[in-house]
Amino acid sequence: MKRVLTSFSYDPQGCKRVAYATDLAKRLGRKLIIFLPNGVDKRLTLTAQVCGRSEFELLTFELQYIHSYLRQQGIVMEDVVVEFKRDSLGRCVFKTSDMIVSHDFSVSQSLTVLFPRNESSVFARGEGPLMIPFGVGPTALQVLSSCLPLPLIKIFGQPVLFYHTTWEKKGMSSSQPRDHMCRAAYDVLAQLCAKAHAEGIAYGEYIEKVSFVESGIVRAALEQGVSLLIMGRAKDVGRGSYVDQVLERSPIPVLVMGSKVLS
Repeated sequence: MKRVLTSFSYDPQGCKRVAYATDLAKRLGRKLIIFLPNGVDKRLTLTAQVCGRSEFELLTFELQYIHSYLRQQGIVMEDVVVEFKRDSLGRCVFKTSDMIVSHDFSVSQSLTVLFPRNESSVFARGEGPLMIPFGVGPTALQVLSSCLPLPLIKIFGQPVLFYHTTWEKKGMSSSQPRDHMCRAAYDVLAQLCAKAHAEGIAYGEYIEKVSFVESGIVRAALEQGVSLLIMGRAKDVGRGSYVDQVLERSPIPVLVMGSKVLS
């Protein structure tokens, strides 16, 4: 069974991360694996000692705490196949089909990671479109064709917005950004639209002229009410890429396809 993996921590961000991962796993019909801190929270340890509880009862008490918070968020874990592990997410042996929900930007670039930002559910911002930025390379088409985001897009049932920033062509009198696109970008857009049409996915395009690509992506996503940004890491792209810059700036959840999935 395909998996959604995340880690729990005793802070608001950790609770929201688990809530988002639970909602995601429920929607996708995936097994949810939650990695618990290696050290049990001192408050729970003290409570267990006062109540005279055993180590096993302490773990049960800890799980009840997590379930209680999620119920307060309206998330019912009984609808999801869940496995708890007392281990570090970083020591897990990952599969290419895995989807990790994390706030940690240092997670391996080869893995597929959904960064939920400050959201606790998939459509916390409303059921807006999903945005896939594209350039002149094959990454965006690889993202759309991948075995991970394609089912997700179909299950979510939201239209996809293909976003592109272009430089102004010298001597071009048109004020329409689309007219300033280079031939390679036109070709990529045509392939993206053809793929979306073939898969029965509703789509649109957003083309503009901006000086800073990452800022343009985030601003356009906010203006269009985007629920999720979907981007990919090419195998030869390191840290400091547009993906990393978007992650640093975006308040909107971002799904980053790892290089292993796209290769």
